[in-house]
Amino acid sequence: MGPSLLKSLFRPRWPALAVSCLLGVLIVTHIPQQFMPRTPPGGYFDKIEHALAYGGTTLLFVLSLRWPIRPGVLAVVLLGLAAIGGLDEMTQPWVNRIASVADFAADLAGIVVVGAVSFFGQRRWRQAGRPSPSTLVAGEAD
Repeated sequence: MGPSLLKSLFRPRWPALAVSCLLGVLIVTHIPQQFMPRTPPGGYFDKIEHALAYGGTTLLFVLSLRWPIRPGVLAVVLLGLAAIGGLDEMTQPWVNRIASVADFAADLAGIVVVGAVSFFGQRRWRQAGRPSPSTLVAGEAD
């Protein structure tokens, strides 16, 4: 993938922010369990954290894409994040953490919700004849 193709798909500086967020999530999920704060027992707080972490990361990746977002590019981003979420869970036992299918499902929920809202929201946005959201979010034209 050459530099010109990357420039045609991504807005300047946003991918670095998205990758930084993803790296932050991966670092936090690999802190050994004995150093993590305790969460309330019997709750789903952990799953909400997973969904918010991966949903927020997905949002940053979606915001880094140039308008209009191509469905194929969005699909690759979402599948890539899902694969990273799976690898994240599979590598947690290396640092004395517990890999969990439920945690991976929560990661996927965050990714899918943000991806679906982005896809269908973009369609409605364009049908309404509104300008690119990137001009509203970052003050830059695509």
